[in-house]
Amino acid sequence: MKKNAEGAWIFLNREYCPLGSDEAADYTYHTIFIKYTGRNIDAILEKIAETNYCERDNDGEIKQLWFYDDGTNPMNRDLSMRKSLFKRYFLIIEKLCELKVKPLR
Repeated sequence: MKKNAEGAWIFLNREYCPLGSDEAADYTYHTIFIKYTGRNIDAILEKIAETNYCERDNDGEIKQLWFYDDGTNPMNRDLSMRKSLFKRYFLIIEKLCELKVKPLR
């Protein structure tokens, strides 16, 4: 996920392209930005993604976060580990779905 200057988030794939696109600069009509509402959103996101997967700006706000790296990518592992890694990944998605959002489009 990456935050823009307006504080809205976009979801990106492994190649840093918006979901549903294969081009990094493609922010066309199908691209969805969301804005989380509520208190302590950065703290909640940091907990969801785990501290080492958060990148902060000079003001200390999270500007980008990752849900897995090459070592915890379920598709890069053998079948015996894939199930537990997918479970971890889907728990992250489930926690994100519980947050209150304000769609921008």
